Amino acid sequence: MLVLMLIYEEFESRVIIPRIYGRALRLPSSVILLSLLIGTVLMGIIGALLALPVAAAVLMLIEELRVELPGQQEQAADVKIRERDDRGEEEYVRRAEGMPAEKAAAIAVEITTDRHKEESSLPTKTDELES
Repeated sequence: MLVLMLIYEEFESRVIIPRIYGRALRLPSSVILLSLLIGTVLMGIIGALLALPVAAAVLMLIEELRVELPGQQEQAADVKIRERDDRGEEEYVRRAEGMPAEKAAAIAVEITTDRHKEESSLPTKTDELES
């Protein structure tokens, strides 16, 4: 039973947690794993808790400042997603300007719903392969 628990713990900490945090923070799994390791080694538990927000902030700054990292090449799909995100954010700012928080939240939900409908109607890679 102890061996099974150790195997599960390793699998969870090296596979499951980086994927979940990666989706939530939009960080690659390798960055999450490396951030957690570095944060834990340098500052212990506090470092582990602060590692992911710091890594997300650093990557956000790199993206906002348009800094090219060695070996970093954006794929066309990533560019399209960013353009769509930027358009959605601009639309939200334009439509929600001066609105109370409740109405602004309703606008955000409406924009998100429209985007989900738009994305679900787009052909997927499997659709392209089948045709």
